[in-house]
Amino acid sequence: MRLFTRDAVGSVTRRITAAGASPDVADAIAGALLGCGLSTAEAREWLAHENRSYPIQTPMMLSQTPIALIERGDSELVLSAALEFAQASADERMIARLFGGDVRAVRRLTRADPDRAHVIAGIAADLLKRLGDPERVSYVGQTRLPGHGDRRIVDRLLAGQEDAVAAELADGTIDARELERSGELVFTGW
Repeated sequence: MRLFTRDAVGSVTRRITAAGASPDVADAIAGALLGCGLSTAEAREWLAHENRSYPIQTPMMLSQTPIALIERGDSELVLSAALEFAQASADERMIARLFGGDVRAVRRLTRADPDRAHVIAGIAADLLKRLGDPERVSYVGQTRLPGHGDRRIVDRLLAGQEDAVAAELADGTIDARELERSGELVFTGW
């Protein structure tokens, strides 16, 4: 577990408060995010990154960045999502961050099976090691795989093929960098 200085926690809390959350809600959101092991940079990314923020669905809108929801007056919704994220397993949080989904989507992907979550988190970590950037992992996970029709890595994971995907990454059958360079990116959710 990381130890945070008051300044680190304060910087996240100040950003949330500046967006319109009450100090108590801001402290609770920052505490949940930092308390589950995110760095201050990762917590800020979870809140506000254009492409990498935590996707929160609202009944009347497409997914919004958490900071935009706070600015709209929905800080309690963001607090609920932060608590759900913090209470998820470390593997579930890694999958959510690297494949760009929320905890519910991750549990659909893993069928809420801790062993599957561990294998899929390993795939995500392997892709991060190969690609060096979380955003690139998300993109490669949603790129069509040659020889698999319209299927992407996330589609194969949903189909229960995580062991095969891990093996194909290990033996080079799936070349993450080549897939990133020449594959067709398909954002249709997972």
